[in-house]
Amino acid sequence: FIVGLEEGILPHSRSLLSYEEMEEERRLMYVGLTRAKEKIYLLFTRQRTLFGSTQVNPPSRFLDDIPEELKMQSEKIKIENNSFSPNFKKSDSLQTKNYKLKTIELRDGDRVSHNEFGEGVVISVLDDIMVVAFKKVGIKRISTEYANLKKI
Repeated sequence: FIVGLEEGILPHSRSLLSYEEMEEERRLMYVGLTRAKEKIYLLFTRQRTLFGSTQVNPPSRFLDDIPEELKMQSEKIKIENNSFSPNFKKSDSLQTKNYKLKTIELRDGDRVSHNEFGEGVVISVLDDIMVVAFKKVGIKRISTEYANLKKI
């Protein structure tokens, strides 16, 4: 099994801006593929929660490198409940606060700044999700409504 075949995971987000690092990620994928004895299962998901933030990642570019005649697509598995936390119980003392931030008009290629992630470049804006490549933390998918970005 090779899991996490999504942009930002494999290849890792820190390798997206460097040709040499991208080729190292490609080599790791090749090694994983060629070690399979009989079958290999390649898995990706449309949405995942990683380190507390929800990410919507496209499938890995490495999947396009595999010839179609070698691929056998299985049925899609859909899990209806998208949250799992068996030990978490919401306390009455916890309060939920909704912050609606001022939105700004951003387009592909715009340079932006974020308080936590630093400087970055907008890669794409689709509906209410914005994909930004940050220098310090790599690719992030964030809500356009709550992004809190400043145009540079």
